[in-house]
Amino acid sequence: DETVTVSLGTATLDLLAKNISSEGTAFETPSSYPVNIQTTGSWAVTEALTWATVLPPSGRGNAVVNITVQPNTATVSRTGVIKIGGVSHTITQTGTLKPTLGPLVGSPFNAIVGGSFELVIPTVNAPVTYTTTGMPPGLTLSNTTGMITGRPTMTGTVPTTYNVTVRASNTSGPITTDTAGRAAAFLAFTIQVIPLPAGVIGTFHGLIERSSTVNVGTIPNLGARWEMTVSALGAVSGKIVEGVTSRSFADQLEVTAATANSPTISAAVTGTALTLDLKLNALTDSLSSGAGENVLRSAGNSSVVTGWGNAWSTTAPIRRATQFRGPYSFAISNPSTNTATNTAAPDGYGFGNFIISETNGALNITGDLPDGSKILSASFIGQNGEVLLYTPLHGNKGSIHGKLTVTPNNAPTDNSVEGQLTWLKPALLATDKDKSYQSGFGPLTLDAKGSTYLPPAKGQRVLGLPAPALTPTTATNAKLAFTLGGLDLATPNSLAFNQLIRVNNASATGLTNTATVVPFNATTLTNPNKVAITTFTAPTGAFAGNFTLPGIPARIGPFFGQIVRIIGTNTTTQGYGYFLLPSVPAAPQTVLTSPKLSGRVELTAP
Repeated sequence: DETVTVSLGTATLDLLAKNISSEGTAFETPSSYPVNIQTTGSWAVTEALTWATVLPPSGRGNAVVNITVQPNTATVSRTGVIKIGGVSHTITQTGTLKPTLGPLVGSPFNAIVGGSFELVIPTVNAPVTYTTTGMPPGLTLSNTTGMITGRPTMTGTVPTTYNVTVRASNTSGPITTDTAGRAAAFLAFTIQVIPLPAGVIGTFHGLIERSSTVNVGTIPNLGARWEMTVSALGAVSGKIVEGVTSRSFADQLEVTAATANSPTISAAVTGTALTLDLKLNALTDSLSSGAGENVLRSAGNSSVVTGWGNAWSTTAPIRRATQFRGPYSFAISNPSTNTATNTAAPDGYGFGNFIISETNGALNITGDLPDGSKILSASFIGQNGEVLLYTPLHGNKGSIHGKLTVTPNNAPTDNSVEGQLTWLKPALLATDKDKSYQSGFGPLTLDAKGSTYLPPAKGQRVLGLPAPALTPTTATNAKLAFTLGGLDLATPNSLAFNQLIRVNNASATGLTNTATVVPFNATTLTNPNKVAITTFTAPTGAFAGNFTLPGIPARIGPFFGQIVRIIGTNTTTQGYGYFLLPSVPAAPQTVLTSPKLSGRVELTAP
């Protein structure tokens, strides 16, 4: 037995004796027990027990001291006396007993690669030292908590059953089966680990809706695209791109064996106060469809997130984007455009095109918006035909944003393309080189429609046009129509006009089409607006040129377009495009500085 020497003072204690188990109090919660002191004088404790601590060691008047007792690793009990203010407090602690484990109910226990796993090993007569065999990689058993924790890191694509054994030992004495001279307990059970479903592994991307309050950068309403990679072990990394701003995020899938097909992510976005919440759907290789499950959020505000995964694979099991392969073209129109020029927003058609890789579903969208802004968006097609379109515009202060959907029909020959886009253009400075719609607009809601692009067969012409007459060589078989864009605002008569053109394929086995216009003739007034075609590419459907409106000063209107087939009740194939025409200058403006308006150009049969 051991004794603590008491300093001067007298006291009464509310607890004169305490029985403690061999585990002690040091590793419990709370880690000590209290003793109340009542005294009018000062008191102090001089500690001599190596296995008990008293705090505070001294004081004056009524107080509470807390006593912490360390585990007793000996096999016999021990007793110690602490005197506080002349009053003895006796601690009796049992010796260490043989540990026992269990019972453990529920084997086999289910775990999933990358998912958090916890399993308490019921243990009597701790502290103990555990030894294990057969533990799944990534899981460990803590001597302190008696809990198996971790995230399984098993490799492979099939479920695996692990036969786990746990032995607990302490210093309670030798038994015949323990060659280390310690008592031991033995427990056996199984843990079945399943791999993450293929539908939640790989590359994902999508869109974040426009918002005035939830943005990773400083400019509101730009919308954003996000990109993410999920490893086979459930590690998540990605970024959000909003205009010129790019912010990264990282996380670990939150998943259990029971939620294998619907794991979640809640990732802090670096450099912001934003959190990205996502819920994956392994069965569709995309995000879930539940309301509020996929958002970018901050301070009570949120923006809806949509997205999908890249389901295509060149390794077993091979999965190709066969039903989506090939070239596509689409036209972009403002559904609010009517028969009169809108001076606040473009009237012309935008357009785009892309080619989907059969191997991996990759594609690059290129095209024009009807103010001359360029579309450029690299992505991949989802297994349900989803195509992402996001391009920062106007010095990264505006954007085009939305989703296209490719729907197979007689795949891939007659696949359709359709979607809704939004376009934001900010107000520009008067000194900006872009003279179109400098007051800005939007976000405008635009319609995109198109289909698989089918170039003409060898020896044939675009739009299925008949061969033009051999003579005269000026015979025509197609028409360019120019409308809106301020042409209808002219007085006393509208300047909207049609120009007949000649589309020909001089080779019976070639693909090259030529498009020519009868030259301007001042006497006969042939081609009075001096229409010239500078680009006409049958394999891709692109065309371009310019016209010149006579007057002082003359005004030149460059035009650009794309041949698009829109499949519906009445399928149409024609060229859709835009021209940009300077307004009649008002002093001190010139045709180089006057506002430009966007009108429509359409290429059709005559």
